Amino acid sequence: MGLLKPQSGQIEIFSKISNTEKDFADVRRRIGYLFQNPDDQLFCPTVREEIAFGPLNLGKKGEEAAETVKETCEILGLDGFEDRITFHLSGGEKRLTALASVIAIKPELLLLDEPTNDLDDVKTKTVLDYLRNNTKSFIMVSQELDHLKYGGVSEICV
Repeated sequence: MGLLKPQSGQIEIFSKISNTEKDFADVRRRIGYLFQNPDDQLFCPTVREEIAFGPLNLGKKGEEAAETVKETCEILGLDGFEDRITFHLSGGEKRLTALASVIAIKPELLLLDEPTNDLDDVKTKTVLDYLRNNTKSFIMVSQELDHLKYGGVSEICV
């Protein structure tokens, strides 16, 4: 995503060499990145505003963003959380809200750092089912080897 610059060599992503900040601006529109710690990612006051932030900044109109919030909350089981204050959410609820904010922009590639941390078994299954059935490409870092296998991962690096 261009957050760190290489000391040597080059970065090729989406069949294009990316060196400059302008190159990475396009890449960042196509990648969704979930931080390991949701407190480092969440910054809007409510769940609704957090999830709508990305779509609105990508040019969606208010109605489109609202529909995206509704759909994303349904997918991740956050129905009824839209007006909750993000600061007051549990660890698992924060994780789901952060993930919802990422998938709301409909990225081509997801980079996920411990996406199931702090989640109970039901929510873990929800997240893994979503990844397996609704994403084309994702890279997931996890200490839970069973979660990686369940996610339908074709290659696991340990």
